Amino acid sequence: MVFLLMSIDEIAMFHEWIGYRLDYFLPDGTRQNTPFDYTGIWGLAIGIPALVLLLLMWYRLRQFFFLTPATAGRLLIGSCFLIIGAAGFDFLANFSLRGPIVVHALEVLAEEGCELIGVTILCWGALDLLSVGNFRVEYDPLN
Repeated sequence: MVFLLMSIDEIAMFHEWIGYRLDYFLPDGTRQNTPFDYTGIWGLAIGIPALVLLLLMWYRLRQFFFLTPATAGRLLIGSCFLIIGAAGFDFLANFSLRGPIVVHALEVLAEEGCELIGVTILCWGALDLLSVGNFRVEYDPLN
């Protein structure tokens, strides 16, 4: 469900919309003349609470990770890739636009690539976790 909401956000650009509303809290009500002239402060306003929620979720689910220790590693690595892509490289976009366009293109490639790798690893870990409860996904093209 989280990934579905994140996909909807990517298409609807909801976090960018919130980012423009948060510009009200910046000097002169604009992100110009701040280090966050491209993204604004949405990464701080949304990213920090999201990180806190992620840590709380990890804490609450820790008992399930004892069932499949490798799953915890996959989920942690996937989460790190996703956060580095979504927050880290997005933050760097504020500076990559000041250089050659190829630098910004590489930043976007790294951002989206990290997000995709992270989600893939998270799905792998989630499938491992579900398999402990005898959950199976089968595909039979003949039926």
